[in-house]
Amino acid sequence: MDFLIRKTQQILIWLEKHIKTDMTYLSKGLSASVISQVGSALGTFALALVVAHYLPKEIYGEYKYIISIGALLSTISLTGIGTAVAQSVARGYDGDLKKGFQMNLVWSAGFTLCAWILAGYYIVHNNTTLSLGMVSIGILTPFINSAGLYGSYLTGKKEFVLRAFWSDLAGNLLPSLFMLITVLITHNVIALVLIFCLANIGVDALFYIMTVKRIKPNEKTSPDMLSYAKHLSIMNIVSGISNNIDQVLLYHFVGPAQVAIYNFATAIPDQIKGPAKMLDDMIFVKFANRDIKSIKSTMNNKFFWIFLVSVVIVALYILCAPFIFRFLFPQYVSAVIYSQVFSLSILINALLPAQSFLSAHKKIREQYVVNILYAIFQIITIYLGIIYFGLWGVIVARVLSRYFYGFATYTYYRRLANTL
Repeated sequence: MDFLIRKTQQILIWLEKHIKTDMTYLSKGLSASVISQVGSALGTFALALVVAHYLPKEIYGEYKYIISIGALLSTISLTGIGTAVAQSVARGYDGDLKKGFQMNLVWSAGFTLCAWILAGYYIVHNNTTLSLGMVSIGILTPFINSAGLYGSYLTGKKEFVLRAFWSDLAGNLLPSLFMLITVLITHNVIALVLIFCLANIGVDALFYIMTVKRIKPNEKTSPDMLSYAKHLSIMNIVSGISNNIDQVLLYHFVGPAQVAIYNFATAIPDQIKGPAKMLDDMIFVKFANRDIKSIKSTMNNKFFWIFLVSVVIVALYILCAPFIFRFLFPQYVSAVIYSQVFSLSILINALLPAQSFLSAHKKIREQYVVNILYAIFQIITIYLGIIYFGLWGVIVARVLSRYFYGFATYTYYRRLANTL
């Protein structure tokens, strides 16, 4: 065992020398992330298997439509609070966890009101299912988002192992288990929505309490955390709409069955992106405490190695996707080609460090421009894509939009780095 540990340390030191990145720091967080993602993926796949075999496509599509409407309406709440809390906690302001929890609930009033107005609209149009779904989402979603801030706090404290196992693993696995049981018991859409929300609230509340008890945050609060959260939230309004409008438009233009196929097509590539999110968080925290000059000296290495790993992952997935769907989701085998094309969006993860740089150093103006342009581009391409090409149009629009966002953040990073 000692021999293996020594060899591992030697390999990390060699990689650190050539990649110019703290590999010990990354390996600890990413190893935990990979383990948690594998566990979470198993839970997600188990749920997907049950959904594919027991839940009609129309029912599943309607359930996903309600969840998507909730995500769409969430864009008018304090969506930037997670990033703001992580950035603030990284600088020693632990009290912003509690402050963020309270502020998020207060700023969710508009979201709840809009959800209930939409519920009234569906009642008028004699759609009781969608109306009750909107009422449930309006009440419960703010508590999910507030309790879930413990994940941002753990990121800011560099507790990446805890974040991986609590937020990424248990935070996904346990709700999936509750949903799996619910699907086996009932096909009622409202029951599915309620269990989804209540399971997430219960799990997030549990780990929020455990986080506070374990780490014991100090009471210091940042004077500009809320201001930064507001700026990020304003930026997220248009981008939030663009990121959640796909399923809403699909539901209205091509029906719930196509929404179900779309979700299966994008599910596995989205799961693969999990470790990339952890990598983004780890780079973000590192950048928050480093000057631009030192960041610039190692940035190209990060771009290259992330791209190289992404190419391997995408190639393997494209080869394996037909077998995965044929044996696990035969009812959704038509989703294979869509999923293979959608997986190409993973390649743009290579430019994640540029995004982390803009967030960590509070480049507010640049983030405004990038997020607004990206959102406008995605909304237009998704809308036109659905109108003219249906499901294919959404898939291609999502891939092109991710590339647009990646290169836009990279362009601004280069402009700022070249001023040195």
